[in-house]
Amino acid sequence: MNNRIPTKMFIDANIAKCQSQNIPVYIVKKGDPNSGMIVLKVLDSNFQCRIFSQMRDMDGDMKWFDRLGGETVSESEAGVMAQSIAGNDPDIWIVEVETRDGKNPFDGDQITI
Repeated sequence: MNNRIPTKMFIDANIAKCQSQNIPVYIVKKGDPNSGMIVLKVLDSNFQCRIFSQMRDMDGDMKWFDRLGGETVSESEAGVMAQSIAGNDPDIWIVEVETRDGKNPFDGDQITI
């Protein structure tokens, strides 16, 4: 199983990477700084969103799960969906990123189901 870095450290590193590429990124909801999972809301230049959440594969490696199977929804729908995924779990983080192409700029492999 891979070594796991604290969630806050992972988020901070990816925020720095996004900022260095002039990609706006916002923390919408803070979760557990050590082990909280992340819901990522990615807004494209057409104001459409994709939603990604983290999951571990059979080897324990973190992957990004495309919650919409490559489709997009409106920003308001994505916000409701992100909040719903987070539910009442205080450990989950919600992060919003604005990219022109709607691609996930955070580190890690992506899977679409």
